[in-house]
Parts: sequence; C-alpha cells; structure tokens
Amino acid sequence: MIEKAVVLDDHDVMHYVYGTYEEVEAFAEKMNGYVIRYLDHVAPSMVYSKFEYVGEGRNPYQISRKFNYEKGIVDDTEKW
Repeated sequence: MIEKAVVLDDHDVMHYVYGTYEEVEAFAEKMNGYVIRYLDHVAPSMVYSKFEYVGEGRNPYQISRKFNYEKGIVDDTEKW
C-alpha cells in the first residue's frame, strides 16, 4: 500500500513524500529526520504535482503517455 507522509529532516525542512511504509521510513532515516504525519485523502493530482516518490520501481502516480508501437518508443509530441 502506498503511504503519503510529511518528513521533517535535521535542517527543519519538510518533505512531502510517498511510497510504501518501509520506503518512507527509510527516506526519513536517510535524511536524519522523522515522519511528522501520514496523510489520508490526498487528491491524486496533488500527489503527482507536489509530492516526491521515494520508492523503488514504477511510480504509481505517473501520468500515462502515448506509446508508438511502430517505433517502439514513447511518443511525447505535442498534439496542439
């Protein structure tokens, strides 16, 4: 399960992060800080734009992008 949290580091800087419980706790330990609070009911658009993913693997809040199967690459061309 993905946890969203606020981590306070040793320089009193707040980091808004998300990942599994273990990944968030490992990030807090790496920053020499601690988790102030785990958050509930955060809109996915807010998580994508304001939070940092601290997990391993694929980002669960990553926006989808068009894939060009003929070329075998992600197609990032502007449509408009």
